[in-house]
Amino acid sequence: MSISRDDVLHIAKLAHLALSDEEVDAFAKDLDAILGYVERLKNEPGEGAEPHALPSRFREDEARPWPNLDTIVDAAPESSENMFRVPRSIDER
Repeated sequence: MSISRDDVLHIAKLAHLALSDEEVDAFAKDLDAILGYVERLKNEPGEGAEPHALPSRFREDEARPWPNLDTIVDAAPESSENMFRVPRSIDER
């Protein structure tokens, strides 16, 4: 599949982008290369290949006391019961 100048201009119009002629040519070339790479990946064998497994680096969530809680809460513009008070940002409808 080849990306034409018209394709790039159409995409730019959808994205509300103003592109120079040089940018249109550059994007057409770049997008064509990207789609060519994706096409190559689609044709690579995937069946039977071992997954590239990495060990999980996530840790279990655990509540821990903060050592300088008073310092942090005192720095907040507003606080109540060791918590930051913030303006409501979601309507309860």
